[in-house]
Amino acid sequence: MAQEHAGSVRIADAENKAAAIKLEKDSLTRALPAERERHLLQLGRRRRELELEATSELSRSKLLWMDEEQGLETVQKALPAAKFDELVPGKLDGGMLAACVRFCFSSPRGLMLKFCKRCCNGR
Repeated sequence: MAQEHAGSVRIADAENKAAAIKLEKDSLTRALPAERERHLLQLGRRRRELELEATSELSRSKLLWMDEEQGLETVQKALPAAKFDELVPGKLDGGMLAACVRFCFSSPRGLMLKFCKRCCNGR
């Protein structure tokens, strides 16, 4: 009788463990789609953040480029009016000197040196 009781206790214990495992499996099966959805939402948010960041950076770059283009146009308009052969270094008129300074400090080094050597003797 004691053996039968011990056997039925082991069977009941095994059935309880099997039921607990089944509950855990069902819980994980239900949680998987929700976890996947949460992960997809996070990825979507991160993608939108990166797109916004890239758009902002592109806008800043375009504004900088437009500003440099405008400065270059100003200098290019002033160049034909300047008589470089008659200029004495350091004796530029106010407008031309201002254009030179703006151009020299906003240009790539090669353009800056070429322009400064022509208009203000590299100063």
